[in-house]
Amino acid sequence: KDAFYACNHIRRIVIPESVISIGSSAFMECKALSEIVLPKSLNIINTWLFYGCTALESIEIPESVTVIKFGTFEACTALSRVEIPENVQTVRSTAFSECTNLKSVVLRGKVALFESDTFNGKDLILTVLSGSNPEAWAKRFGVPFTAV
Repeated sequence: KDAFYACNHIRRIVIPESVISIGSSAFMECKALSEIVLPKSLNIINTWLFYGCTALESIEIPESVTVIKFGTFEACTALSRVEIPENVQTVRSTAFSECTNLKSVVLRGKVALFESDTFNGKDLILTVLSGSNPEAWAKRFGVPFTAV
């Protein structure tokens, strides 16, 4: 937890494939972090893991991930596009809130639990599976979406 909190000199991190969990807030407020390579063995993306990483423009979420916890990418203001893999079953509250540059989110799976304030970007367009919880969320909150 908080292992690299506010280490503003870190620009790139590659997490070894042997890692299956990263503590909460480990990279919180690492303002210069622009690239991170997550291991294919990762199961959960923990609470506030990348909160406030304002230089992070994109993230590749591994297929092994099933849960994206509270505030994981909150306030990552440079983040512009996210693809959430099919195996993700839970996307918690504020996971992508305050990502002011986030324009495109592609949700590959049905996502069983998708909380109401997961996203709050103004120009956000979701790509969702037809009949999925994210589609119902988009309709309920008036978020533009494309159902596939």
